[in-house]
Amino acid sequence: MYFDKFPKINYNFQNGKNIEVADIFRKVSFSQSFRNKDSAFLKTLISQGEKPERIANAIYSTPEYSWMLFLANNIVNPHTDWPTEHFKLIEITKAKYNGYSYFITDLPKLLEGDIVVYCNSGGTDWDFSKYTIIDKWDTRFRYFRGLGGLGNISALDYVRFFRIGSDGVPALIANTSVSRIRKKVEYYNTLTDFYTTTSIVNPYTIVNGSDQLTGNYASPISTGITADNTYALTTTIGETVLFNYMNSNPYGASITTILDQVLKENNKHQNVNILKPEFSNIVSDLFQTAIDSRYIGRALQIDI
Repeated sequence: MYFDKFPKINYNFQNGKNIEVADIFRKVSFSQSFRNKDSAFLKTLISQGEKPERIANAIYSTPEYSWMLFLANNIVNPHTDWPTEHFKLIEITKAKYNGYSYFITDLPKLLEGDIVVYCNSGGTDWDFSKYTIIDKWDTRFRYFRGLGGLGNISALDYVRFFRIGSDGVPALIANTSVSRIRKKVEYYNTLTDFYTTTSIVNPYTIVNGSDQLTGNYASPISTGITADNTYALTTTIGETVLFNYMNSNPYGASITTILDQVLKENNKHQNVNILKPEFSNIVSDLFQTAIDSRYIGRALQIDI
């Protein structure tokens, strides 16, 4: 309904088709001074998945004014910026952030497109019936995102890394050895941070024998993680929050994931500004005047 008010233009696509579409290069918004007028807006917490048309009908007596909700909240894309139902958002997130994250303790020099292949513990015998393709390599949290491939690589499996050469044949990546998958999670459940109730936690923070965070940190560029009882290590990773997470839980810290962040951002969208109904008719007229103006490609503002 929002773009229904926009003038139409003929757009030539690369396939030769000419289609009449809304001229989305025109943008109209409320001026900042008008946005700051508390007397013009109602601040409301809406439910997830609540339809803008239903709210518009309740406030303005017509669903046709749903676009005013977008204007009042500076929403350009209602599909991403309007709060989505919880269960639906989870399904969207799972589809968008598909694949798995595989955590390892070492830091091989990996690239997108490298191949991870199942092998024996010695790394001398590999099996291409079990492999995945690296889509992302995160050196801070030491995981790679695996997409596609064949078979199933699981936690505690051993792997080797291959790269396609100029001849199109995969070969072992130089200066890499056998790695062990310490943890495997769905990519949408991949951690984005460790935290406590008061702060973000460095993943290389050392955890002491009482499972408490210390003021000591391991080197984030150490080439391997070792499990030992020397909690003041600064040159190897030792019993860090990250190492403990890979093997069980982060002890002393909690985690936030990709899914957590998506849900949190969606919750923010539930706080909306609603233009008071007494302003609706004049805003509708000013909006149409701005859209119909000759200032093509410019952002125009409404001020009352």
